[in-house]
Amino acid sequence: MAYLVYQPASNGNFFMDDFDHFTNECLTFTDFFTGTCRRWYQPLAYSLVKLDILYDNNPPYFSHFTAIILHGFYSWMIFFILKKFMQVHAAILGAMFFLFHSVTVTPVSWVGEIHQSMVSVFVLLTGWFCYLYNHSSQQFLRYYLLCFLFFALSIFCKESGVNAFGIMLIVTFYFQFRRRETECRSNQHTKRWLLLIPFFLITVGYSYIRLFCMENIQFFGEQDYRMMFGLNVIENLGRYLLVICSPFSSVHLFQLGLAEDYIFLSLLLVIFTIPFIFGFLFFIKNNIRTGVFFILLFLASTLPYILLRKASEGYVYQPLGIFSIFMGFVVNELFNLNKRYKFATYLFMGIFIIISFISVRNKIELLLRNGKSAEKIISEVLTYKKEIDKADSLIMFDGEKEAVTYSIYLQEGFQLIFNAPDIKNILNVRLKRDNLMARVVPLHRVPEIKITENVVALIYERGRVRRVLQGIKN
Repeated sequence: MAYLVYQPASNGNFFMDDFDHFTNECLTFTDFFTGTCRRWYQPLAYSLVKLDILYDNNPPYFSHFTAIILHGFYSWMIFFILKKFMQVHAAILGAMFFLFHSVTVTPVSWVGEIHQSMVSVFVLLTGWFCYLYNHSSQQFLRYYLLCFLFFALSIFCKESGVNAFGIMLIVTFYFQFRRRETECRSNQHTKRWLLLIPFFLITVGYSYIRLFCMENIQFFGEQDYRMMFGLNVIENLGRYLLVICSPFSSVHLFQLGLAEDYIFLSLLLVIFTIPFIFGFLFFIKNNIRTGVFFILLFLASTLPYILLRKASEGYVYQPLGIFSIFMGFVVNELFNLNKRYKFATYLFMGIFIIISFISVRNKIELLLRNGKSAEKIISEVLTYKKEIDKADSLIMFDGEKEAVTYSIYLQEGFQLIFNAPDIKNILNVRLKRDNLMARVVPLHRVPEIKITENVVALIYERGRVRRVLQGIKN
């Protein structure tokens, strides 16, 4: 089912993936522990992509395809975990919730990125084996070693693998709290906290390699140092919740200004959200401890990465997996309330799957169309290279001797065109490569750039960008 849904994403038409995250980045990566990285240190993912390049010299089709298969495998793992605790139909729906949800604000694009899918699988396996070694005494060593292996793989696959450590902390705390409550606490259980020390040490080692052994690497993303101190953690968590807790992606449509294209489908998805809301409230009321555990687990699956790196781009893949498992418990509670209406519950599942399937496929097609138009628009903008090179720092219009901060409008305009929250990175990389821009800066420190009215008019004529750039023509 994952292949049927996301197969169009395997053809390499994603603008942001192919130009920036795959080919250019991987070709400059030398080896695991020394060398040069343009931006990120993701050795496992880059090694897989380099194998793809050596195999067919047509990247990154195989990488996209592998990422889609991993997305399906992640959904299967959610089903496997839920099946241990509940009825099979509730487990299926929890897995389908993850399988068909647009993973970020950028519809489905992160599903096609190998490092995002790989690290999420490893993080979930780390959390699951952490649960097993805390729960089981007979095969403790086996589960502990597997947990350590998958943690190491996750953190060397992508920096967001650090979220696995947060998940392990919450799982260990949960078991420690439960043992203390049942008065079965022992020295062996107390020492379980010490078992987390090797995981902490490998995290420190990974950070050391990134900082001191690799060249030209951005440790804090776009240098938004506020994130070091967690000053806007609440802001980013709110954004995570907005994206993840809109169970069937209807909020995505409104965020992207696309609701008019799918208004009927959006209304259907919102209506289907209502039973889950009631089930969520009922579950919390009757299972307060489990509810609190999942809330803490959700925060732990995102907070470490928010503190490590600016996370406003919408990295919600791992928290979405935790949320999908939680939704499986909620659905199971709903089914237990409606044992007499099994036919209605299965009908609900079927309609949900069909609508979600249509929604995701529609958004994939939309992204592919926008990816092609993005190439055309970028090439047209680059034709104005000479006019842009004449600029110093400000836009000056005839008769209006006022400075206009243009680059904010430019980035927001392209964001709407590409439907990509981090399009400023892509645009800056392309412009910098063509010597059109001297530096890459965070959005809150955007420079004032002088661009002629011809370029303004070019961008202004592009559909929804007209609303963003309305003030410029005036």
